[in-house]
Amino acid sequence: MTERWTSLRLSKTVTVCYGNGIIGWPLVGPDAIYAEDWRDEMVRLDRNTLRVVWRRPADKSRAAYLCGSVLLTGSMSGRIGARRAESGEWVWQKETRFGTHLWRGRLVVPGEEFQILEPETGEVEDSFPVQGGVNGPGTLCGDILVSEHGEQGDPVKAVNLNERRLVWQRDLLAEMKSQYGVEQEVPVISLVAGTMRDRFIATRGGSTFACSLEDGANPLADGRARSLQVAERSRGSDLRPFLRPLYRAG
Repeated sequence: MTERWTSLRLSKTVTVCYGNGIIGWPLVGPDAIYAEDWRDEMVRLDRNTLRVVWRRPADKSRAAYLCGSVLLTGSMSGRIGARRAESGEWVWQKETRFGTHLWRGRLVVPGEEFQILEPETGEVEDSFPVQGGVNGPGTLCGDILVSEHGEQGDPVKAVNLNERRLVWQRDLLAEMKSQYGVEQEVPVISLVAGTMRDRFIATRGGSTFACSLEDGANPLADGRARSLQVAERSRGSDLRPFLRPLYRAG
């Protein structure tokens, strides 16, 4: 039996930011909602009543994840930190180049040396070098972090966080240009996780590619699924079949 909604009613309105407006995507937790407004303030709302529980200066940071008793935050400058979820008070802050990823209940900070942080204290639990490092935030695909090389774009690198090692690196921008004629004025490539566990999505110059997480390989003669494949070639096409929703829940 399929239920159908015949009407939709607004049950409640609450003034949260007094005309300044919520910016970005709110972070919805089990019992609270965290959001930022145009006044650079962060607020916690009770999820059931929408009552403001606390309001704190955001310091140009955004709510990113909930992990245990802390609210993890990040900023465009690369500064990361943790607030007490119940009170909004800072627990710790740390300057990074590219921010962080939440992986297996820990924070991963990429760079010339990768660091694994304990979220509630910010303490470094482990660190390991990656040959040549990475020069961009990258995208996390399970245990694999795929990262571009900053302003240069190439090489794109894949790091296995579980094994603490560089898995592969490829000049994907050069391959896209030579094999498909895809190029643009600046060496920019966008990387996101896909719905297929063995792939990541790379976009450049209006074209989108599904790339192998195993080796980032170019097309093979037999056309096996592990190869680099053109998923979509026209700008503005609907990419929803290829992309998974990007949630920030802890």
